[in-house]
Amino acid sequence: MKLEEISKTWKNCDQEDLELYYNKICGLIRKLEISIDETVERMLESERTLDEIKNWSVQQKEGLQMFRELRGQINLTLDEGRRQEEDEKAQRELDKQRAINKEIMEARLAEQKELEAAQIRQQQREEEWLIKKLEM
Repeated sequence: MKLEEISKTWKNCDQEDLELYYNKICGLIRKLEISIDETVERMLESERTLDEIKNWSVQQKEGLQMFRELRGQINLTLDEGRRQEEDEKAQRELDKQRAINKEIMEARLAEQKELEAAQIRQQQREEEWLIKKLEM
């Protein structure tokens, strides 16, 4: 895959493809840096002038800049996607915890209502018993 192809398609990709593109660009940069270093060594061996080597090296490093810029842009997008995934996960956990808390509160309210109803029934029985006892 070429840099041009990656630069045209990376904005419309999912996280997985972005990671693949990021890794490919990193690999390309590493290969180009190795190639530049080896070429500089050969230029030194072929007794090129220091200015020639320096100028050539600067041009090559400038050429690498677009690779590095694209890598940086993709990395920022990856980081943003990761943050968004973490935020969504945290929101899901929060929603889940809220649902659990709601169920717990509803269960407590139901239990409390049952207790109150049981107490009312008990009071009614006691009143009925007292009324029967008074009638006797």
